[in-house]
Amino acid sequence: MHQAVFTYLSPMQQGADSMPRKQASSSQEDLRHSPERKTHKQDICIKLHHLGCQLCFSSRSRDASFLKNTYLHRLIGEHEAKIVLMPVQTDADLDKILLEIQAGSRAASKIIHVVNSESEEEDESPPHEDIQAKLKKILGIENVFKFPKRKLPADRLSSADSSAKSSHASSQAASRLKFLGDVQTPVLAAFLHGVHNDKKIGGLQLVVYADVDSVKPRMQVFVSNLTDSSKWKLCADASVLNAHKAAAYLKWGRNCQDYKISTELVTGRFAGHPAVQVKLEWPKVPSSVKSIAEWFYKFVPGAAFMLGFSEKMDKNPSRQARVIVALTSPRTCDVVIKLPDVILSEKAVRLPLSLPVGPRIPASELQPPIWNVFAEAPSAVLENLKASCSISHNKITTFNEVQFNYTMPANCYHILAQDCSSDLKFLVMMRNAEEAMNLKAINIKLGSHEIDMRPASGQVKLLVDGVESPTKNISYVSAGASLQIHSEDQGLVLVAPAYGIDKLYFDGYTFKVSFFLFISLDVEKFPYDPLQSSCKLRRSFVKLEKTVQLAGVESKCYSTEPVLRCMKGCSATQTASVTVGFHCLPADSATSLMDKQAKFDQKSEDIEDTVDAHIACSCENEDCSA
Repeated sequence: MHQAVFTYLSPMQQGADSMPRKQASSSQEDLRHSPERKTHKQDICIKLHHLGCQLCFSSRSRDASFLKNTYLHRLIGEHEAKIVLMPVQTDADLDKILLEIQAGSRAASKIIHVVNSESEEEDESPPHEDIQAKLKKILGIENVFKFPKRKLPADRLSSADSSAKSSHASSQAASRLKFLGDVQTPVLAAFLHGVHNDKKIGGLQLVVYADVDSVKPRMQVFVSNLTDSSKWKLCADASVLNAHKAAAYLKWGRNCQDYKISTELVTGRFAGHPAVQVKLEWPKVPSSVKSIAEWFYKFVPGAAFMLGFSEKMDKNPSRQARVIVALTSPRTCDVVIKLPDVILSEKAVRLPLSLPVGPRIPASELQPPIWNVFAEAPSAVLENLKASCSISHNKITTFNEVQFNYTMPANCYHILAQDCSSDLKFLVMMRNAEEAMNLKAINIKLGSHEIDMRPASGQVKLLVDGVESPTKNISYVSAGASLQIHSEDQGLVLVAPAYGIDKLYFDGYTFKVSFFLFISLDVEKFPYDPLQSSCKLRRSFVKLEKTVQLAGVESKCYSTEPVLRCMKGCSATQTASVTVGFHCLPADSATSLMDKQAKFDQKSEDIEDTVDAHIACSCENEDCSA
């Protein structure tokens, strides 16, 4: 027997973890054995006779509604739901269950039951006006969800009218097409049989039709009971109706006519913002499905309340739900949830990632296939999952769009970006070029590859693993094409998605890299590579030159982060003031900078003060930098 178990721990249970065990146990026992507290149980099973098993949904709830019948009290308590598939005794004597799948051109030859469709074309009617009026009142706004309507420009009306007559018959026939099997072969056929003495006994048949290359892509799925006497079927249909609307439905029962659930997704504007609306309707469902849905539904208002949503009791259509999400900024959205007996709403909900907010493209300007709006949405989201940083001369823009001016110390590499995972797939470093202080050179480590890009005689020189490439029309592709470098404008472009770099551009003055979100950029410290022999700077902890009074005690203080200092035997020729945090100890403490056990970077920060960071050094002899 296989079972999936979902257990919900209420806030009351979670908070109990912080109580003494004896007290928590006592409190829970009192609540469990309260004479007014009842356990609500529900078991719904569907027997699959010809497969010798049954599928059951089992739920148990013990909530706090006996104290007060509110959404919050219904949410608090112990709630458990299980989906269980178990063997049962049936008339069928089975040895095994057989699953067969056939995809491609041979799928049609495997069909046992002839498939036909009883589907209906979904209308394209807009939301009801009374719904719009209610949303205006709830949110205090004048502009509610608006659906785009296609209108031809005046100069195209005449040509459109003349061509309409010739295409009217074909377009009308296409709009009436209900069953893809009339013009398409199935793309997949699957069969689930019971087997006894090597003979198949009943089972289920699944057939999938798809037309993804048409102007209005569509997919249909049909499930049939292979028992001769059964007329039970399941029909599913999903299609893109136009550039801003998609719809789907699920019907089942005798010839797919007994029960139906439908959904519709529409993009448009809500209070002037780009938005999407999802509508779900269930005109007729069996009591078992209704019972399961009601069990989950009772938690929705309480959960929404805890998330800060506003509630307004309202008598809405009893078999319909709507959700509207409006993108008010790349990181916030407004949400409206309209349920049969309540409307939930919340403004400025924070999003976990940035989403694209751009100008709306009129449907009339979209090129076929018109479903580009839906197909391109995932790529638009992925584009916003990338981060980028750039350097132009001395102006630095970090991946979180912080900008500042910074002068790099001579001959020292700066770590600009790196993979923050343990794999360290790449590392990008930059330093001032030897040719001129206003030019930069970069070093990139990608797996086993090391790439150098350096300005030379007005061009950018490329070295890959120490081998120099021609300076004109560079085009480099590594074995397996995991790394590509080519000339672009006045610089070079590196593309290495396998290592996490989407695109890197460098021309000696400007550097820009875009990468995926597992990259780490230290925007405050700009660490240096200590392995460069020509770099005369090192990062080290420093002692504040003055003593301070901390809580009435004379104290000495040490930095909690390293500061740039010239190496031993070298002196600073140029400095810059930086603000650093300090951890302070009594002045008579034995701790010093030489104490390796001190671990100042793990200490608390007591005060902040400014110190001089060295940015250029002069050495008495050449060996001091080695």
